[in-house]
Amino acid sequence: MSLYKGRDWTCKEYLDMMKEVFTLEFRLRSFKISNLFWPLLFAVVFIPRIGGWIKHWQAEGNQVAKDLTAISLDFKEVSFPEDRSRSSILIFWATWCGPCKIELDRFKKSVRSGAIDGGRIYAISLDEPTLAVKQFQEKSKYPFHILSDPKGKMRRQFHIPGTPTVFHIDKEGKIVWASSGISPTGIFRAKAHLDESS
Repeated sequence: MSLYKGRDWTCKEYLDMMKEVFTLEFRLRSFKISNLFWPLLFAVVFIPRIGGWIKHWQAEGNQVAKDLTAISLDFKEVSFPEDRSRSSILIFWATWCGPCKIELDRFKKSVRSGAIDGGRIYAISLDEPTLAVKQFQEKSKYPFHILSDPKGKMRRQFHIPGTPTVFHIDKEGKIVWASSGISPTGIFRAKAHLDESS
C-alpha cells in the first residue's frame, strides 16, 4: 500500500511503524502524567503567591502604626491592639471569602479549646459595610475581636495582597510573621507567638 508519495510500505513495515507511533504516544502520555505533575502543581499553587510572599517579606520587621483604628460592631471608631505590651494577631478577612471562613473557624476552635487567647486576636474585615460584618458575626459568633475597615485603608497601608492575611505583631509593634491564604501551620505559629509574651 502507498501512504506517502515515492514510498511503498509492506504490511509488516506499516504495522511496525504504527507500533512505534503508539509506543511513542503512550510514552508521551506517561511523561505528561508523571513528569509534569509537580511543575504544574508548583505553577498553580505557588507562583500566584510569590507576589504576596514578597510583600510579606517587605512587611516583616516594619513598625506597625501606633494609631491603628477600625470600626467596632457598635459603629464606633476604636484603637487597637488594646494592650500594646503584649503580642497580638491581626487577621484581615472578608465575609464573602471562603478561605477566610475556614481560617477564622480554625481560630474559633482554638480559642474555645483554650489553646489561644482570643482577647489578643483582631479580625479586621476589609472593604465591607460594618452592618454586613455585624450580621455575619451574629451568625458566626467568633470569640475574638471583630472589627471593620469599610474603606480598606489598612489594605493600602499594609499592601495586603488578598484575604485571609494574618500578621503576628510583637510587643514592640513590629510585624514578625505574615501569611496569606490558608496556612497549614498557622494555628501552631499563632499559639507559639502568643505564648512568647504571656
